[in-house]
Amino acid sequence: MVSKDFLESVFDRALDVTAVISLTVEPLTIIIMLLYTPKRIRRYSFFLINITLWCFLANLVFSIFHPMPMMPLVCFKLNGILHELFTFDHEYIGHILLFTILLFAMNATCGIFISFQFRYMSLAQFETIRNIRTIWGYIYCVFLHLTVCGLTITLYQRFIISNADYGIDPTTVDSTSMFCFQPSGVNKILPIGAFFAYFMIVVIGVVILGVLCSCKIQCKNGVFSPKTMQLQKRLLWNLLVLCTIPFCLAGIPFLIVSATVYFNHFTHARLICTIAMIPIVNHGALTCMAIIVMFKDYRQAVCRLVSRALGRK
Repeated sequence: MVSKDFLESVFDRALDVTAVISLTVEPLTIIIMLLYTPKRIRRYSFFLINITLWCFLANLVFSIFHPMPMMPLVCFKLNGILHELFTFDHEYIGHILLFTILLFAMNATCGIFISFQFRYMSLAQFETIRNIRTIWGYIYCVFLHLTVCGLTITLYQRFIISNADYGIDPTTVDSTSMFCFQPSGVNKILPIGAFFAYFMIVVIGVVILGVLCSCKIQCKNGVFSPKTMQLQKRLLWNLLVLCTIPFCLAGIPFLIVSATVYFNHFTHARLICTIAMIPIVNHGALTCMAIIVMFKDYRQAVCRLVSRALGRK
């Protein structure tokens, strides 16, 4: 049996290491995509930047805030540098920070879905897309992200509960740095079920759009030049691979975390939830590394930057 103190210590150190890696790799990748993307894939890169930016913002919050699961209570403990350096209402701040992380995660997932939507439209309705003003594409993306924000706010508000209403016994549990959620009832089932359904809808949508994109590329054989065909196939393949990383390392662990929150009285719920949160925090940096490796222009840009850095020494 893993002791609580040992589990918290390992969890905090793991997130500290992750923060250093993520806050180095992710902003560097965003800068490289902004500065070194060739014109032929400029619009394509906007969707990668959108996804990466949401992941970076989530990891930025994770770097100062470590939400430690406290099962069998449906609560989390506010750990991390923010807790160590400042004194404040941990319950209120804890909810704000965890909501912020969840909001960024939901929008990153939305960004993945948007990227496949536009990839399909660029293949299936190329002439139509070309005649539509770019501003309408931005408006559509902003609308989807705002819709996701609204749904997340509504569901999160239903899910939270004050420590006093939760009924924590202060003589047996130190609740000074804890914040809690509904332990049972519809206000627990609805948010967890909605987040689960949202993730599954995005996965199914991405799979369908990925298949449709592949079919459209095959239909364009003989219409596109061999060079264009090769570029379109490579862009679709790269997008599929890059989206597989967050689905496997963030999506599946998120479902596990949701399951442990729902089945909070399961014997090893706390340990499983804690372990599942580690890959969620790490997937952004791994996705960024994959972006650098998979695109030749970005690889060359990194090599030049490294060469210049070594040359100065």
